[in-house]
Amino acid sequence: MKTKGKNLYLRVSKGHFATGRSHMNYFIDVTIQKSRLSEAKAIAESTFLSLYGDKSKSEYTYEDTVYTDSQRVVQYTVVYRKYVWGTPTNDTIQISVNMKGDIVGVNAKSMGMFSLAEEQLSKDSISDALSMLNKTFSGKWGISTTMLVLDAEGNYYISAQLYRNVSGEPDVML
Repeated sequence: MKTKGKNLYLRVSKGHFATGRSHMNYFIDVTIQKSRLSEAKAIAESTFLSLYGDKSKSEYTYEDTVYTDSQRVVQYTVVYRKYVWGTPTNDTIQISVNMKGDIVGVNAKSMGMFSLAEEQLSKDSISDALSMLNKTFSGKWGISTTMLVLDAEGNYYISAQLYRNVSGEPDVML
């Protein structure tokens, strides 16, 4: 099947396909995209280790792989994130791989910002801040994402994304 992306091909089978919840007239095989995803992760992992070494690999956790398909760019971006006492930080390393398997970008502009965080902050202080945040916004607001952030002056703070549904009651958080 033709697509807008000249390097993207979809394998489509016409027929009648049924599951327990739906009936479909077309089956789209996405195994090629999944294999490219695993290839991109492997390339990024190898690049990460060669650029930053084993020590950094133990400090950063694989978080996600984002696929981008726009008119100008088709790539996978593999994201590694630093955690402090189990709390995510805004310190990420992002490695972008194009569809040919070439590294097209590495972003590690925040690398090392949190190198002293575990010495300067206790696990209890982060836990207390998260508890206070939950108490402050419980009831009318839900918290979907929290993150430990270091500002330009060297101050740590907890950043949170809040949400509220139309009825004013928080959605169920999973």
